[in-house]
Amino acid sequence: MSDSPLIHIGFSKTATTFVQSCFFARHPGLNYLGQPATDDDVVEFMREVRWRDSLQYNPSRVRALFDAGFAPAMAGGKLAAISNEGFSIISGTDRGLVAQRLHDFFPEARIMITIREQMRYVESLYHALTEPEYKQLRAFPTFARFVREDLGLNQARSHIHGACYDPLVAHYQSLFGKDKVLVLPMEYLRADAGGFFEAICAFAGIDTWQPVNRPVNARVSRRQLRVARWASRSWLLRGAMLGVQRAWPRGWRKLVSMGPPATVTWPAGLREQARALYAPSNARLAQLTGIDLASLGYTMPESVGTD
Repeated sequence: MSDSPLIHIGFSKTATTFVQSCFFARHPGLNYLGQPATDDDVVEFMREVRWRDSLQYNPSRVRALFDAGFAPAMAGGKLAAISNEGFSIISGTDRGLVAQRLHDFFPEARIMITIREQMRYVESLYHALTEPEYKQLRAFPTFARFVREDLGLNQARSHIHGACYDPLVAHYQSLFGKDKVLVLPMEYLRADAGGFFEAICAFAGIDTWQPVNRPVNARVSRRQLRVARWASRSWLLRGAMLGVQRAWPRGWRKLVSMGPPATVTWPAGLREQARALYAPSNARLAQLTGIDLASLGYTMPESVGTD
């Protein structure tokens, strides 16, 4: 039985869908269990680990889910792999508690964490609000309002604060060991896809294999962003648009995705506030990982206030 599976915890918006669908799910040396997961016990196990309040968490029940969903897969000849960016998202159960729960069941696991330069990460989060599930929850804000409101939230629920990667990396290193945690910037994938996947294979101890490079979750178009803003003017418009999306999903997506990609502009004050937040975090992350984040465009203390 292999007791050292590969667990990819995110972050979201770091090419996770591409890695999941084109690499993990297709590598001949991996037994990929999700996400997306097809086994009900695996789905429920990951839901319990991520979401269940500690006062409601039942270790015996979760152990039963593990034994039914994971143990058989880990007993095979292939390396078991799990990918769920929800494990790193700041909304939900405390991320430190999620890490401890994963360690309880997979103490010898190899942990993979993908990251992205934070300013681009926040922009991608904003563009994700054009997806239907978000528009059902709220009116579509301007980018300035989105950043201002998220920065003003308590850190426990702020996605912008959650993109300070160093505390999560340090916590996983303390639990699993520094040599068992691989941090990969998304920028590596863009610069050298072959080297990116070679690094994963070497870390996991599996044969080198390259996926077919195809676009997954393409960038939001300028038209899609305009439509989302238009529909946010009233609940009647939002309801009408959601109805069209559900009745004509492929045609709708093709129609709104046409044209150049959407862009946003950071208001100067909010931009500097975010950069000041990320600079010390990135300095600590560089020390934890040995990655030259400055060369990849990440904000560092010496660059704050210089542009």
